[in-house]
Amino acid sequence: MQECSDAVKPIILVQVQPEVWDYCAAGSKEDWTAAKKLFDGIRRKWRQGENNSPIAGPVLEAVLAYEGFTSMEMKHVEGFARTVIDSIPAGRDTLTNGE
Repeated sequence: MQECSDAVKPIILVQVQPEVWDYCAAGSKEDWTAAKKLFDGIRRKWRQGENNSPIAGPVLEAVLAYEGFTSMEMKHVEGFARTVIDSIPAGRDTLTNGE
């Protein structure tokens, strides 16, 4: 049965606004001013119903996490990050199908 489920994997196509990629790139470069400005624009569009894609939830979670972490002592942020990283099981990379 496992072979059958491995052979048939659903493909989900999600439309992502270009601004979301720009937001992620700004965060990767630790350009928090640009990230906040981009998020404010993205949020405005979502509130106006222009793009209610499934990506809205994860982006909002990232912003809320950032806001929470900036108000914490770094030792607590690092402890949280270490706990999350340590909870990820070792093994096959599910995003690339183990390749």
